[in-house]
Amino acid sequence: MKASFRIIRSVASLAAAAALIAGAILMPACSSPAGGPGESGTTGVPSVTEAAPAGVVLIENGRSSVRIVVPDTTGRVKTEEDEMNSAAAVALKKALEAFISDGDQPMGSDWVLNGTHDPEALEILIGKTEYEEGRDDMEKVSSGGYMVRIYGRKIVVFARSGDAYTEAVRKFGALLSEHANDTGSGITVEIPPEELDFSGRSSDIIAAVPSPADVVYSTVYNSGEGCRELIYRNASPEKYRNYVALLKESGFTFYASHEIKRNCFSTLYSAEVTVTVWYYGNERQLRIIVEPFSQATLIGTEADNVFTRVTTPALTMLGVSYTNSYGDTMEHGMCFLIRLSDGRFIVIDGGFNRAEHANSLIGAIKDQAAEYTTDGKYTIAAWIVTHSHEDHNALLNGRYKDIMKAGITVERVILNFLDKDEMKRCIEEWPINWSTGETDTWAGTYRAITGLGADQVVAHVGQVFWFADLKIEVLYTLECIAPEAADAMNSTSLIMKMTFTDPATGQQMVYMSLGDATGKALNHLTKMYGDYLKTDVLQLAHHGMVTFGWVEGTIAAYNAMAPTVLLWPVGEGDYPKLLDKSYNRRAYDPAYNPNIKEVYVGGPVGRMTMLLMPYTLGTAKVIQPSERK
Repeated sequence: MKASFRIIRSVASLAAAAALIAGAILMPACSSPAGGPGESGTTGVPSVTEAAPAGVVLIENGRSSVRIVVPDTTGRVKTEEDEMNSAAAVALKKALEAFISDGDQPMGSDWVLNGTHDPEALEILIGKTEYEEGRDDMEKVSSGGYMVRIYGRKIVVFARSGDAYTEAVRKFGALLSEHANDTGSGITVEIPPEELDFSGRSSDIIAAVPSPADVVYSTVYNSGEGCRELIYRNASPEKYRNYVALLKESGFTFYASHEIKRNCFSTLYSAEVTVTVWYYGNERQLRIIVEPFSQATLIGTEADNVFTRVTTPALTMLGVSYTNSYGDTMEHGMCFLIRLSDGRFIVIDGGFNRAEHANSLIGAIKDQAAEYTTDGKYTIAAWIVTHSHEDHNALLNGRYKDIMKAGITVERVILNFLDKDEMKRCIEEWPINWSTGETDTWAGTYRAITGLGADQVVAHVGQVFWFADLKIEVLYTLECIAPEAADAMNSTSLIMKMTFTDPATGQQMVYMSLGDATGKALNHLTKMYGDYLKTDVLQLAHHGMVTFGWVEGTIAAYNAMAPTVLLWPVGEGDYPKLLDKSYNRRAYDPAYNPNIKEVYVGGPVGRMTMLLMPYTLGTAKVIQPSERK
């Protein structure tokens, strides 16, 4: 199976809803087949009381007869749900005003002095107002669903997402168009009560999952390629477990679960979607990541991890710095190679799109497999792309054919790329840290995956991958930073904790892969996991370079990790210049990190620093370019 994606979307679609309504009100009326809450059609059970008139007159002779009501936000911070309600109300107001010739469409909040509301006043209630009408029915609306329902003199419009509100308002506009009659003194719109009783859902994939109970809806984000992330506040571990149970009761198949500190994760799937459920303990949030099942590749659980040990696992840092044809030295880049005990390999990033970089990686694979491989065929079990900067993923993009020609099969590529539309928001908020060309390498990565015939795996926070005696825990993806805008492409880097276990002795050793994670990402990481980040071998983040203003976040993370061995992916030219950075000192300086014993620098292309895992201090093998074949 193939997959691709990634992140973030707001309710801005509703801002354009008014424009859509202008066309919608000229459309023929939508039919209302029977159905349940959250599904297309009416409920099939009339909810109109005896007090309802034969026809609900919304506009009479060009003057509005109805008031739009939204929840009052005075004295509190507006939530994303408030923004959705407001946008829906504005869109419906404009739809009504298309038929009003005398005055404006009245709109206000649900606040009144004594806390009571006039039951005889004709009003359209948007969202969860203080009114009692519709409360029970709202709880039945699915995550991507909406309802329009009449209760006496109150018409309730409620939806779970921006897309669903847009659809609800569009259909309401179609009803206005169908029942608009010019009386000569202006337009009158009178709608039969039964036609103001319908529900449905947007085309959003989130409609495929049930809504959780007893939590406060916050927002839904577009994670790209049909993937959505829902965020709910006021959650707890119990509410997380209740939601997982609800998914099971709804027919979802349980796949795997994982707990780290105050964070709980579960993966379930149906024929339609794969769902990652996450309780974010530090924020007391329930986060639900929904993606099309056809695009989600499930690698396998621990029980599926059956292998034969043929060699000793090894972790190798490959140097990637080089001097270009203009005489400029490119100091930064990253390529790590992990030899698994079953003889396969894992590649992390790769470096630049240059023949010498490809030859260095291919040579390392062949050299390290020589003791157990005689047929000239090699396997990369996973190629992990931490993020889409050319010094990390360009080798894969531009040299994948060289990899294939060398007899190397790539089984899967693991990544999680930022959505291009979301990147526009990031550039607007952090223009100094972004370049508009930073996504140019994405298409190349996808071409490489197709050319290699590899599975594409989009990693989500909390997932665990098993490769022989290596356990990989995904601690951070760009989904963790939502709803904030990423302050730089580096903040989207995958962060993975890798634990090697010696089956004979049970000895374990932790390697932390940080990619180019910025201080903002590392700040999230530390808040989420605390001392669970303790690390034996650490890959220094972003080559030891800038943290984009989040020095404290980087320091906190390195204090928690307190590595014994530091692998520094940088060239020897810039290495001395980075030693005085306060955050780097927290990792390599014994005055701040008494655990530190060894520091290795990536250096030029062709250099290899190899550690057999679990690692014994003093046994690292550093091979210089001149020593390699």
